[in-house]
Order: sequence, then structure tokens, then C-alpha cells
Amino acid sequence: MELIKADWTGLDKQQFLNYLTSLKNPQKVEFFARVINTRQPILAIPTPAIQKIARDISKGNFLSFLKLNINDYYETTLLNGFLICKINDFETFKTYLIGYAKKIDNWACCDQLRFNINKNNVGDYFALSCQMFNKAEPFARRIGVRIWFKLISTDFLPKIFEIIAATNQNEQSYYVNMAIAWFLCECYIKQPAQTKQFLQRAKLNQFTLKKFVSKCCDSFRISAIDKQNLKNLIKNA
Repeated sequence: MELIKADWTGLDKQQFLNYLTSLKNPQKVEFFARVINTRQPILAIPTPAIQKIARDISKGNFLSFLKLNINDYYETTLLNGFLICKINDFETFKTYLIGYAKKIDNWACCDQLRFNINKNNVGDYFALSCQMFNKAEPFARRIGVRIWFKLISTDFLPKIFEIIAATNQNEQSYYVNMAIAWFLCECYIKQPAQTKQFLQRAKLNQFTLKKFVSKCCDSFRISAIDKQNLKNLIKNA
């Protein structure tokens, strides 16, 4: 199917879905469903193939593709996410990302997004991450945390720590708590002094704290002494 189009219309939708379903791998559907844990139907198309389709569509008028709102499968939703991250205009990108976050129901549609953050838009991304983190939808909050990963080495890290300290005790979502634990592990590796200060004053919920320490103990980038000190955090919590 020709994927580079000057304009996508409603007439193209079924043709595209037919093309995509032709790539289905029935033998892998059960495995994909177990790993991704989504309510959406799954075609079990490998992520690199979806990324290739996104690259091809992005060479044409991909905003017209996004306007078709094709969310019939996990793969089409993920494809939309890849395309949204290719939008250059920040306000347009933000509008689509907020809409996308309302539709997703799994970690993979969060964690595979790639954000084009630079010195010119870092403030906009921080504001967006806060907006996402305040959403009711847990996977919107997880996207907010995923943006924070790109902000670890910026001046926004203390503000992010403040947000976590103020909210984590009440966070109930497994997927948000896991993302925060993973984020704090990266902070401990890349910004150890700031992160240690944060840990001394912040009260994390027990689940997040234990997962954070577990991730740190699994990392080869953290010393044995630091790992033991982190284990003591759990004993003293």
C-alpha cells in the first residue's frame, strides 16, 4: 500500500486497516497480549515494523492520517503515538498528545514514545509533563513521568522532586508508581547528590520505595555501598 500521501481521507481508512491486518502474526497474538496487557485487539506486528510505517506516513501529510482517528488495534494506537511525536509545532503536538493519552490503556503506548526535547522547548515540555501528571488517567500520568526522564539533567529536577514528594503517598496506580521508581533510579545514577537529598526528606509510598531500591540494586551503575545504603532506606521507612 502507498503510505506517503498528500492527503488521507475516510476512503483510505479501510484500505489501510486491510493492509495492516495482512501483517498480523496469529502465533504471537497471545504472547503480545500477555506482555502488553491491553483491552484493544492485537495484531502482533513487531514494533520496528510499526515504526517503519510511521516513518513512511510522516513523509507525506501525516496530520491528515491522524485526523482519521484510527484506533481499531493496539498497533494503530501506537502508530498514532509515533506520528504525534513527529509533529514540530508544539501546541499542535500537545493537543494531539493529550487526546492520545485519553485513549491508551497500556504501558507500551507510553514508554515507546520519543520526545524531541531541546533547549528551546524544555520549559514547554516541563509544563506539559505537569499537566499530564495531574490527569485522572493513569497512563496520562505515566506519560508525564516519561517526559521527566528527559529532564533529569535540567534545572527542573528540583521541581519534579517536589511534585513526587507531594503526590506519591496517595498514588494508587501500579504503572505510575513503577514509572516513578524507574525515574528515581535514573536520577540516582545521573544526579546522585540531588537525589540523595530528596530521599532524605521525601516520604514515598512503600511500593514505590521498594521498587526504586530494587531497580537500583539491579543496576551495574550503582556501587555496592550505595546499594546497601538504599536497602537501609526500606528498613528505616
